[in-house]
Amino acid sequence: MSDTLSNDLAGWLEASEKSSSSSASTLVLCHSNGESCKEVDILWRAYTETGENGKNTLNIQSANTSDFLSIFRKLAEENSLLKSVVKNLWNTVQYNNEYSAYLLGQYTDDEFYKVAETFSVTPLEHIDQKYLKFAVNFMHEVVEEELSSSDYSVMLNVDCSVVESSLLRLTRY
Repeated sequence: MSDTLSNDLAGWLEASEKSSSSSASTLVLCHSNGESCKEVDILWRAYTETGENGKNTLNIQSANTSDFLSIFRKLAEENSLLKSVVKNLWNTVQYNNEYSAYLLGQYTDDEFYKVAETFSVTPLEHIDQKYLKFAVNFMHEVVEEELSSSDYSVMLNVDCSVVESSLLRLTRY
């Protein structure tokens, strides 16, 4: 490595350590004839490691930003789905506890109807097919067993008939 390049990299590394260890940039790759150029969005990461011999080694890694960000998008979608499912299941558990109390005689009919109204939620009448496919596949991976349209209906807060007809359409394609 030339001294100039080495000094430039050292300066860049020192500056990047002060700000952050990664940066996103757009790289323009051109053919040697200069006619055909392609813009590439790349995430770069540079770091140093001290080897067994005590010398520092410069490591530079790169990845397409879209590939890198797709991982975070998937995690965000899964996180959002899990939060929604947990909330819907928690509401179901709370309602079932109140209903059990009613069956054990701890509420009169009128008292229970008032309590039940607080848990009343109108299920969605429509669900995006792409989202349903994602949700079904993800929940199947997590639970590791077949779920019914009724199960999905409760977890997603979508009308059972909507889930069922949507699942039928998904299996046809």
